[in-house]
Amino acid sequence: MNLIWENYGRDFRNDSTLIEDAFQIKREIVEREGYPLVEHAKEMLDKIHEAGFQMAIASSSPPEFIKMAMKNIGVEEYFEVINSAENVAHSKPEPDIYLDTAKKLGRKPEECIVIEDSTNGVLAATRANMICIGFHNPDSGDQDLSPAYRIIEDIRDFSPELIWSLNH
Repeated sequence: MNLIWENYGRDFRNDSTLIEDAFQIKREIVEREGYPLVEHAKEMLDKIHEAGFQMAIASSSPPEFIKMAMKNIGVEEYFEVINSAENVAHSKPEPDIYLDTAKKLGRKPEECIVIEDSTNGVLAATRANMICIGFHNPDSGDQDLSPAYRIIEDIRDFSPELIWSLNH
């Protein structure tokens, strides 16, 4: 709805009926078809978790959908902070969600490494002064990830080894 408002000037952001209808449709699709998974995402998260890194989610999605995705993948316990843009003043591409998440983790923004698959997410992370790795997610369309520090094509390339190399 933010994109419709930004690109076409129509503001549906506070239309509670439309928002609830959209959520209900998404719930039904997930119940019927399951949650769309990025191939090898769980494997990547397992490795990051096993390496002992703090992990957080800073998403533009509503909390209900973040929790639904984490439950579906089976990685809820991996994340110390799960944060939605509904909790901050401005959504991506503004850095609010990332700055708030770093604060909740007890970390400085420059200590955080972000993996992002959207143009607005990459912009938000870099504006928050975080190292951002862009991921060409096949489910996210052709996003401009060029402001990212590095771009990866395979989610498995976001590894403990990559994180260690960026921290040194």
